Amino acid sequence: TSRTEDIGAPVTLSVFDVSHGEVTEPTFTAGELEGSQPSGSMFKLFVLLAVVDAVEQGDLTWDDTLTLTDATRSLPSGELQDEPDGTEVSVEEAALGMISISDNTATDLLIQAVGVDAVETQIAMHAEDGADATTPMLSTRAFFQLGWGDEELRAEWAAADDTEREGLRERVADAPLTT
Repeated sequence: TSRTEDIGAPVTLSVFDVSHGEVTEPTFTAGELEGSQPSGSMFKLFVLLAVVDAVEQGDLTWDDTLTLTDATRSLPSGELQDEPDGTEVSVEEAALGMISISDNTATDLLIQAVGVDAVETQIAMHAEDGADATTPMLSTRAFFQLGWGDEELRAEWAAADDTEREGLRERVADAPLTT
């Protein structure tokens, strides 16, 4: 708890044991949840669910190759963002990087492989209470482009409804990646 307090911003944290295939009460919590909060990297679990579903459906295999390009390069956390264009990783390697070190570029490669719609479907299925706040979903790269980019575009996004945000996603994706 003291480590979350040291951040200097409101932080809520809940840890769940999902090893038995169901979510019950948290095994650990810190902070007080008041209203909606940004989910941080928790959305990566929905990406993983979409990947698992695609593998189970036969649309993707753990050995399929994903190729890093500038369009899929995000910012830290992670390591893959430091690799050159053309670097290849398997779906399994990307999933492990996404989950074990919260690799944002690996996450975006997986989102590209399964499609945003598949991830949004998982959000709708498993996060009924928060799905509206999470969709339309952005890649991690687009999140950084929007969050640290053009202030007018950010204000337009904030004021937009879901349909308008769908239309703005392409403009966000075309924005420069800066911090």
